[in-house]
Amino acid sequence: MPLLGQVPIDVTLREGGDSGTPVVLSHPDSPAAVALRGVARRLGRRARGLAGRSLGLTPTGR
Repeated sequence: MPLLGQVPIDVTLREGGDSGTPVVLSHPDSPAAVALRGVARRLGRRARGLAGRSLGLTPTGR
């Protein structure tokens, strides 16, 4: 899988992870939020191409 993006180290990202508030909601203009939205956008484009296709995965039974 190609690299979808890089999320910069950002204090607001860590704080959001600690509090359970997504940085894209609490600080939507922060560098981390912008990067995460870009990753989600690229991943969404790729996922539509995978809809209905077998991924060759099987449950491990754990």
